[in-house]
Parts: sequence; structure tokens; C-alpha cells
Amino acid sequence: MFFIHHKDGRCSLVNGFSGAATPLPELAALLESHMVNPCEDEFGHKPSIRKVVMSSAASSPNHHPLVAVLVSGTWKSRVFISTCRPAGEINSCVVTREILHIVDITFFQGKLCAHLCMYEELVAIDLSNCCLDKPTPPGVEPEVKPYISWISPPNLPDKHVRDLFDNKVRNHERYLVESNGKLLMVKRRVPATACRFEVFEADLSDGPHLGRWKKADSLDGRALFVGTLCSKSVRASDGDGAQGDCIYFALSHNISGVYSVVAKTTMPLTPPVPPFWTAKGNLGCAAVSGVVFPGRSSVYSVSATTCL
Repeated sequence: MFFIHHKDGRCSLVNGFSGAATPLPELAALLESHMVNPCEDEFGHKPSIRKVVMSSAASSPNHHPLVAVLVSGTWKSRVFISTCRPAGEINSCVVTREILHIVDITFFQGKLCAHLCMYEELVAIDLSNCCLDKPTPPGVEPEVKPYISWISPPNLPDKHVRDLFDNKVRNHERYLVESNGKLLMVKRRVPATACRFEVFEADLSDGPHLGRWKKADSLDGRALFVGTLCSKSVRASDGDGAQGDCIYFALSHNISGVYSVVAKTTMPLTPPVPPFWTAKGNLGCAAVSGVVFPGRSSVYSVSATTCL
């Protein structure tokens, strides 16, 4: 599934296999009203789309999948959320309040979770089990949803603070991944030539403000594919498929591999990643998971996750 933000401001979801498109005029009007740039701003000064995620298929005929669009500017971020109703039906939209830089987002247990850059904080907004039923026609201001902090810096034990904030490594990337009913934060440390990953599981059992990140020593036999635009957890295969307890990554055409969470070793990814897989788009181009196509639209791969 791909989310297309046309140069003229139109938005749509396109099935990559069938080519069927679902227009999202309400979301398009919302992005336009907040001056979100349809094309990537290479300098990062204007609000532009950083990631798009989608909830799973609706659990009942009265519910519709949700698409969430992460928009970031120089320092702050906010998320725009819309239902994906069939063409001709009015979608429901909500928007989050603007907060400091969001690293990643994902749907998890009926909420939209956001990982903040500062202090590894995890916040979430309640989406009534991913059910939005109040239509929001273009021109109507949507509801502004507040965040609730689930993992707050003051509640992190000292040991976890040391694990998460190692001053010896300044540069790192983080990815939120829903994996078989668990919410994981994958942290990649640099230098990129010697990639090292750590996996933490969100323990939210004590409720808001009292959650914590727990170090995970395995992926319960699953495989993770992580990237800035799309991350996914899949069942490992006994045949020639993905290997269990491994993280697959492609940072550039010459930096890719398979990291074993159990053995803490990195293996080469074969066959090597072609250069065009990881090229970065700019103004006037369309980026699909890092693949660049000439055109007049920005295209983003959509991570689909399950609302349980």
C-alpha cells in the first residue's frame, strides 16, 4: 500500500498490486490548512511528511482502517489521522497537538504511539480502539487529540537509563515496531560500518506514566525489517525465508545486512542491495521507501500494523 501526496495537494492510498486508489480529500484539506509541503523539503525548514502508517483491516463493517501521517518541521512534529472510507463517503479526521520532534509512530492496541527524540519517551493518543466515527468534511476543524505519556524519563530505572543513554555513542536511529502483540523499540548505533542493534520491549502493564523499556534478548523467533520509512515484523521461515531473531536493514547500497539479536553478530545481506533501493528523493521527485521516480508527487510506503 502506498500513500500519495500529489503536488496539487491531493492525497490517496494506492494498492501496489491492483492499482486501486482511495482518495482522501478530507486529509488533503487538513494537510493543506497546516501548510504541509507535498514534496520533501531538503533543508527541513517547512513541515513535510516523514512517515505514514496504517492500521490493519477493520474488525467490523462499521469500522474503517486508519492512516496516520507524521509531519515534522525544524523542531516540532504532529500527526494527522484519517479513516479510509470508500470513495464518496466522508472520512473522520483527528490531529494531535504539536510537540517536540517525534522519531517514529505506530498503531498499537487501539492507540497511536509516538516515540519522542528526547529521553526515549513514549506517548500515545487513545483512538477508541482505532474507531473514528465523526465525519470531518473539508473546512471543518477536526478534534485535537492530547498525548498521554506512557514511558516518562523520571520513571526509568537507573540501569535502563544507562542502557538507553550511552554517552559514548551520540548518533543512533530508533524504530517502533509492533511485533506479535508486543511494542518494540529497535535502536541502531553507529558507526554505520559496524552496525549494532539493541531491542527494547515496552512494558505498559502499570498504566500511563509508569511504563518502562525492558531490554529484549530475542525476538521470540520472529524477524524484523527496519527502515526510516517502513518497519515490519514477520514470522520467520524454516526454508529460504527470513531468519528468526534477526533484524534486516539496508542503510545504503553498500551498508546493509542481517543482525542476529541472539548472537550479536552481523551477516551480509545477499544479494546486495541495488543502489536505487536506497536513493533519497528531493524536490520534484517521488520517494517510495527510498526509491526515486521522476514525477510530480511524493509517494510513501505505508506500514500496516494491527490494532488489538
